[in-house]
Amino acid sequence: MAGSSAGLINGLFGGGGGMVLVPLLLKDSTLRDKETFASTIAIIFPICAISFVVQLFFIDFPWQTAVPYLIGGTAGGLIGGKLFREMPPTWLKRMFALFILYGAWRYLT
Repeated sequence: MAGSSAGLINGLFGGGGGMVLVPLLLKDSTLRDKETFASTIAIIFPICAISFVVQLFFIDFPWQTAVPYLIGGTAGGLIGGKLFREMPPTWLKRMFALFILYGAWRYLT
């Protein structure tokens, strides 16, 4: 159910499936906090790839707009992966919660 929910949200909104998976995995699995965050990344990657391929059938993909974000996202992913090792799990949870709240606020205003 959690995987299906993540895939549905990712397919509908172009991302966000990890926001469903992290809380569900923290609640329902025996994974430790950092294992949960890392597992979510591993789970969401193929879901994102599938969503992307499906969208290519329905839209003319704006490569010129997307490439700078892809480059920046790659750099951010490398930096975030390094910081992840040093970050206490409590801080990860709080930062994740703030990120979700910020995103919700932006969409509602």
